[in-house]
Amino acid sequence: MNEQNEHGQAEMPTVEAEPVLADDGRGISLEEARALLAMKHNLLVGKDDPILMLVTLMNAYLTEIEKQHKRHEKAMVALLTHETGKMQQMLATTFQPGQKAIEAEASQSAKPSSSSDSSSKSGSKLVDILLYAGLGAFLASMIFWWVLK
Repeated sequence: MNEQNEHGQAEMPTVEAEPVLADDGRGISLEEARALLAMKHNLLVGKDDPILMLVTLMNAYLTEIEKQHKRHEKAMVALLTHETGKMQQMLATTFQPGQKAIEAEASQSAKPSSSSDSSSKSGSKLVDILLYAGLGAFLASMIFWWVLK
């Protein structure tokens, strides 16, 4: 099972500086697995040793995990796109009354007002709307950055 040199001694597989990937580009190759076992456990494993079947199974598992990650990424992008659309729609309906409040406040500031209390309330409401809108836009941009990085 183990490879032997001309003196009858088992040869150790060599480890390359760059990792050698399996044929499909995922995981490790059988040669790299043999070299790793030799380095870490001082155990020489032949090319036909059944333990190497685990390398094949683990590489297949990595492939499935990668497929699952891609499905989850697509679902997250769809969800965030939907939620961002809802947030944009909410902000658009919020800004319409806010715009009317700005116009009303501008028209009232042109006239002398006896009640400064009501104008300060509408100004405060406008500031709240603008703060929430800015916070929503910031959060949406952070979520997209996180998903797409």
